[in-house]
Amino acid sequence: MHIEILTFIKLFVTIFMKKLLIFLYLFLVHSITGLASTQKYEDHQAIKKQVTSHIIQQASFLGNDVTARVNNIDQRLRLKKCTAPLQIRTTGNELKPGRNTLNVSCLSDTPWRIFLTSHIEVFKDIYVAKKLLRKGAVVTSSDLTLKKTNITSLHKRYLSNKTGIINQSVKRTIAKGDLFTTNNLTDQLLIKKGDLINIIASNRGFVINMKGTALASGSEGQRITVKNSRTKRIVQGTVTDKATVRVQI
Repeated sequence: MHIEILTFIKLFVTIFMKKLLIFLYLFLVHSITGLASTQKYEDHQAIKKQVTSHIIQQASFLGNDVTARVNNIDQRLRLKKCTAPLQIRTTGNELKPGRNTLNVSCLSDTPWRIFLTSHIEVFKDIYVAKKLLRKGAVVTSSDLTLKKTNITSLHKRYLSNKTGIINQSVKRTIAKGDLFTTNNLTDQLLIKKGDLINIIASNRGFVINMKGTALASGSEGQRITVKNSRTKRIVQGTVTDKATVRVQI
């Protein structure tokens, strides 16, 4: 009886050890194969992270607050591990707010190339109306306030230069918080049609000053038609201030 139990124990230990060795063998083979597999091909998320960093760095000229979203790489793509640094280029002239396509390529012994699309959002502190401004009003510095704005889809239609906004005339009513654009602002009219003005005529060192009437409205630097009050002659001149048109004779 004692011998039978001993034999059973030996048999059990032998079977257990064989199964343990098989398990260890399969575990090691699977681990090595898995490691080789991850080392053999590029990680898609790592590529996306690198492309995103590249975009943020290269798009800094667009503004101080730039975010980028890169679309996923097709999971079916198995890209060989690149032994050289990845080459990342935009397919357009330069990165822009909105949709961009990037060329990502590997220039190693096993070269490959893919195209990734991304979406860039840009936020800037730009001037908006601090209050309601009605048509015909002249914008002053007290009418402006800075507001952080998503300019991704504005396509540079807004005015970002303060000096290009102040002293402009409101072409159509601007609501509080609205952007200043070339569509709602225009040059301030210094002279209106029918205004009595001074006509200064000059030529080769002599100057003649005469009274006249504006036959059209005009802003600084704009050419308008005026009529000499004494001679009734109609000429064109350049608006220089609120009461003066300069004419070359």
